[in-house]
Amino acid sequence: MGGMMGRMHSLAYATLPSFYPDLPAVRRQVVVDVTEDLARRGAHQFGYDEWDVDWQAVVAIAETLTTEEASGLEHSALLYR
Repeated sequence: MGGMMGRMHSLAYATLPSFYPDLPAVRRQVVVDVTEDLARRGAHQFGYDEWDVDWQAVVAIAETLTTEEASGLEHSALLYR
């Protein structure tokens, strides 16, 4: 993962249970970076389910979610570079 903000947010999401043990688990769904290599490494390093290099495609998918599906996003991490 190339971006410092993405790294810091990923680390923060990983430590949430230490501070707020009653929160639902955070699902790190997708990470986006400028190259496939950076995105793939970031997903592996920080535990994301998927990676991509097209942030606009990721946002377009998120915009098509139903209200019920989208409510889970508040406990997920969508990071844009």
